[in-house]
Amino acid sequence: MTTVNRLLLYKHNRRTYMKVATYARVSTGRQELEETIKSQMMAIEDKIAKEGHTIVQKYFDDGWTGMILARPGLDQLRLDANSDNWDGVVVYDPDRLARKNSYIQLLVDEIASHRKSVLYVTMGEVKNDEDRLMLNVKGSFGEYERAKIVERFRLGKLRKARDGHVVTSSAPYGYTYICRNDHGEGHYEIEPQEARLVKKIFEWVANEGLTIRKVVKRLQELDIKPRKSKRGVWNSSTITNMLRNESYIGHAHYLKSEGIIPKNPIKDLKYKRVLKTSRRTRDRSEWINIEVPAIIEEQLFWKVRRQLETNYAVCKRNRKNDYLLAGKIYCECGRKRNGEGRQENNHLYYRCTDRVYSYPNPPTCRGGGINAVVADALVWRGIADFMSDSDLIKRQLNRYFQKFEQNKLVVPVASDQIKKEIATLSKKEKKYLELYVDDRISKDVLDKSMQELVEKKHVLERELASIPEELTAVRPSDQDIESFVQRTKETIGNLNFQTKRGILLKLIDKVVGDQNSLTVTGSLPLGEQFSGYLDHRNVVYGSISRNCRFTKCGQEYTL
Repeated sequence: MTTVNRLLLYKHNRRTYMKVATYARVSTGRQELEETIKSQMMAIEDKIAKEGHTIVQKYFDDGWTGMILARPGLDQLRLDANSDNWDGVVVYDPDRLARKNSYIQLLVDEIASHRKSVLYVTMGEVKNDEDRLMLNVKGSFGEYERAKIVERFRLGKLRKARDGHVVTSSAPYGYTYICRNDHGEGHYEIEPQEARLVKKIFEWVANEGLTIRKVVKRLQELDIKPRKSKRGVWNSSTITNMLRNESYIGHAHYLKSEGIIPKNPIKDLKYKRVLKTSRRTRDRSEWINIEVPAIIEEQLFWKVRRQLETNYAVCKRNRKNDYLLAGKIYCECGRKRNGEGRQENNHLYYRCTDRVYSYPNPPTCRGGGINAVVADALVWRGIADFMSDSDLIKRQLNRYFQKFEQNKLVVPVASDQIKKEIATLSKKEKKYLELYVDDRISKDVLDKSMQELVEKKHVLERELASIPEELTAVRPSDQDIESFVQRTKETIGNLNFQTKRGILLKLIDKVVGDQNSLTVTGSLPLGEQFSGYLDHRNVVYGSISRNCRFTKCGQEYTL
């Protein structure tokens, strides 16, 4: 045997006993379940067996995207590359290392810097410029393939959503998602037991004024468990999302939000399977409406929305001082006034929030602060005097019922006008469909036009739903009024702060004013002992001093 042959045999034997590591990756849990990791490893082990190498270490990344480098298995491989544990790493294909060509080159160069090689099942060992070119081609193709898959999924979902099909498998509480089958596309069906609870929760907030936390507490007291929860309790965020979800009035939305990388992550994790863990609401014009079965009426839904805004405005939060009008008092410029604590003069004030919103620019509002103690006392005294004066209540009722009769004539006119506009939009929808059938417009033009018309119709339908079909009100008797006034006189002088504030929150809609005057508007429910409950009124209060003046009877009816 010649010296050259001995050298070739030595090199061959050296390669035969090469110690290698293996690396396999799948990007989703579904791929893991379908055993693509196992398939990769079978191919890798076949190659290693044929070439006579020995596996000394295995690295896996289950459910990790190739678009990021921070992966547990890959990081351990990169750390071990600096050791003498193995001489090379075997991968099924370059796109298993990464889905970006630049990342592949970085990893290959890094491993090579430690005098170790990267071997692939789908291509030969990279030995020369031609091999490196082929590696670049495969890396670029893997990146292109991923982009094509992502775009195909995006367009497929978009097309289904525009055709009115539900494209998410996660149904809101109260619904069950029915998967696509031979009978039709995926859709929601109402789950009766959950739907009854959804309606109850909306009614608790709308009719009883419950806050989110009180809803959670009541559910806990009733021992009602959520659908998904390790602790078996409801979260405030779950109830908040439920009460703001328009699916319950028949309007689910696709493209309502988009994923973004959080600026201030809640969890500072080293490894993140998904980088875009935060959500940002898109402009409403981008939303795609999908019709689903409604669980509640639109009127109830929007009533809850208004109640949530009220709850947010008046909640105590972290106030250190007692402000009777907190959340209800406004500046004449239109901004809210917030309570400010004691300073040098030991006084509490309601100050305009314009300076906060204008900062760092100078404030646009020049209105001064209102002494909170004085304002609270004046408004409370005005309300107490009004509730204790039967003659004043009767005069206001007379004015109210005069306005009420006038508004009974106005409401049908407004309702008829909205119905005409909805009918016009329906005719336009039919016209666009006819144009599409006649091949006079494209599918894209049809989709865009129909989406705009549907959104306009939904706005009008919500407005129509907020108008009562018939305004009714029963006037309380003089005896009932006298009974109410007598009971008020007996209790009004012995109330603590929390009770007073609770009364004001029920009665007052808004207090507007400056240092010289206050205008108070609101409604006065006179008690359940009346033959009818005055749900449609805007009763206001007579002047009590130069610091408190009143508006006339309003034309807005509380529903």
